[in-house]
Amino acid sequence: MLMMPCQRGNITYTVTSFSNSHKAVGPTQSNHNGTSHAATSTFTATVSGTVSIAWNVSGSLKVDRLVAGAEVATGVNLSASLTASLGNSITVRTPARKTTTATYGVWRKKTKGDYHVCGQKKKKVTAWTPWRAGWYIK
Repeated sequence: MLMMPCQRGNITYTVTSFSNSHKAVGPTQSNHNGTSHAATSTFTATVSGTVSIAWNVSGSLKVDRLVAGAEVATGVNLSASLTASLGNSITVRTPARKTTTATYGVWRKKTKGDYHVCGQKKKKVTAWTPWRAGWYIK
């Protein structure tokens, strides 16, 4: 691959690793099934909220560069912010004598990489970029 020399002021975010992360919107809900047979648990989001992109370094960064770099690395469409809406429900099977826990919110891609403004020193950045609203069940 031919590397182009950077032009002063150009910004890149090159991701070296990524994973999934969940940011809760509202309280975690739980149901315990104390019976000897499986039961159905239904969880409903009781609040709504917006989750925005976040990063671990001080100072301002170009959000569009963080989003673009994360999209290239993860292969999914991401956003600078995403709203988890009120009233979303999920029904799951809760095994006998077990507890099911559900948290509604926004799934984010946690990316780690190099944020580089041409002509300046690279910064090691971890960013949490909103991906989709949904449930985290365990």
